[in-house]
Amino acid sequence: MSILRIPDDNRGNVGRSASFLEFTPQATTNAYVLVDSVVNMLNSSLISVTLENSGDESLDWKVLAGNTPTIDEAVELQAEATVLTTAFGTYYSAAMVWRYVGVYVKSSAPDTPSEATVIAIAKG
Repeated sequence: MSILRIPDDNRGNVGRSASFLEFTPQATTNAYVLVDSVVNMLNSSLISVTLENSGDESLDWKVLAGNTPTIDEAVELQAEATVLTTAFGTYYSAAMVWRYVGVYVKSSAPDTPSEATVIAIAKG
C-alpha cells in the first residue's frame, strides 16, 4: 500500500491550494480491494472523488477513512453502492476530519471482474 501525500507547498498562502489525484486503474475481485493508494488529508479538509467503471461488468465501491494509513479503524464515508458498466459514482466531503481516505472496489457478482478508474481533488 502506498500513500498519496498532498503537497503542502502552498501552506501559508491566502488562497486554498488544490491537488488533483489520479489513481492507477484497479481490477476488481470477489473481495474489496484498495484502489491504488490511500490519500493523506493532513493539509486538506475537502475531498471530491469520482469513480468510473471502465470495465465490462458492474462493480461495487465504498469510501473509507481513518487516522492510520491502513485504515484499520475504518469509518464508512460512502456506503456500498453499485456502479454499472461505463457509469460513474461520486463522493464529496467538505469537512474531512480523518487523516486518510481510501476508495475500495469489488465485483458486484462473483467471478465477474471489472475495472475502476478513480480521480480525486483535495483542497486545503
